Amino acid sequence: FSVEERKIYLIGLQQLTKNNKPHESAVFWYMDKIDYITIKKNSAEISVNGETVSNINLEALLKSGLKAGEVSEQDIKNLLTHSEKLNAKKFLLASITRNQKSEKEARIKLYQKGFSRVAVEYALGVAKEYEYINDKKFAYEFTQVGIKTKGEHRIRYELRLKGISDNLIEEALGKYSEGQSVTALKFAIKYMSDKETNLKNIDKLYKFLMAKGYDYEI
Repeated sequence: FSVEERKIYLIGLQQLTKNNKPHESAVFWYMDKIDYITIKKNSAEISVNGETVSNINLEALLKSGLKAGEVSEQDIKNLLTHSEKLNAKKFLLASITRNQKSEKEARIKLYQKGFSRVAVEYALGVAKEYEYINDKKFAYEFTQVGIKTKGEHRIRYELRLKGISDNLIEEALGKYSEGQSVTALKFAIKYMSDKETNLKNIDKLYKFLMAKGYDYEI
């Protein structure tokens, strides 16, 4: 590399690894040397012509077979792409473990973290294949829990925000919505327990129940 060529290459490498995702405008030149590879606790760090690239997925690095010494531009590009995919998968699975998500929620979370479209779709594909993400199961579990404190309208609205299809929503509600009137009655009794029975308080009761997503007829 000439001094100018090395500057152009390093700019491209920095763009490629920014936020751990490939950048469409990155400029590449043939690389002649990996200075060193440092293995850390949960990731690796490599130095290419004096430029440090961190947060390399250990599995991706191992599969790449790259070692200190001469390496091609394409080898590094493949490593970074594979590394980002595996990091996206790792991040998503950890996120799902903490809090179950719909496919829409998971996709938003990955993009917010800065992963590229390729890495996002890869991570989602793996999660869906092993049913860590399953919108039908999510809709059923959300409805089963939610029906204890919310009405159908509220649950329907919240599931739509989470990207669940209307068909799955109605299917889940059909399975778990029996006894809505009994639940609403319990809320009504509790709400009115310390209030006088008059038109003003009854009107407030209706508004209270409707805010929870129950039908006016209930």
